[in-house]
Amino acid sequence: MPNAVGEIQGEVFRKFCHGPTHMLRKPPAWCISKAIVEQLKGEGVTKIHIYESESGVKYSCTLEKFLEKSFEIQRGGFEPQLALPLGYWDLTSYADAFSPEQMREYLKSKDDISGMRK
Repeated sequence: MPNAVGEIQGEVFRKFCHGPTHMLRKPPAWCISKAIVEQLKGEGVTKIHIYESESGVKYSCTLEKFLEKSFEIQRGGFEPQLALPLGYWDLTSYADAFSPEQMREYLKSKDDISGMRK
């Protein structure tokens, strides 16, 4: 099972990432496991928010856009993923919403997909 997957709050899937470690470099994109995307569809998720811890930027898009514009990729022994290039995400700042300590604790706590629904 994937690590540090994220959580579902209402219709929003929230994922906290460290860009230099987790962002796809070529092409620059955010990826989500195909299995997780299937689970999100079944959970009624309509929006995806990715919080990048280094820059304080929130990347947002609808699940519909993610499904329409993403491409499949499988690299480095990871499970198949869907990748959405950065140009398709809406960017806003979230720097005031979470302290660095809250971000660290959140990232440490996400070890599996059990209990994604909050």
